[in-house]
Amino acid sequence: MATSDKPRRTRLWKPSARDQAIYRAVVIEGRTQQAAGEEFGRSQSAVSRLLKRFERWRGGAKPDASGD
Repeated sequence: MATSDKPRRTRLWKPSARDQAIYRAVVIEGRTQQAAGEEFGRSQSAVSRLLKRFERWRGGAKPDASGD
């Protein structure tokens, strides 16, 4: 089986407006993952995965007091 030496192209992930709203609801406003998931039509586990992905996208930076 031959392997290609070409680098894999990966799409850079950028959070959608809904992803940002879920992140804001949980991290900034302090809602539970379950409550945010119900509001936005996602499961709690999907919200958890989204938050981890969002934190990686942010480079691990935490929001400041103004919510940025």
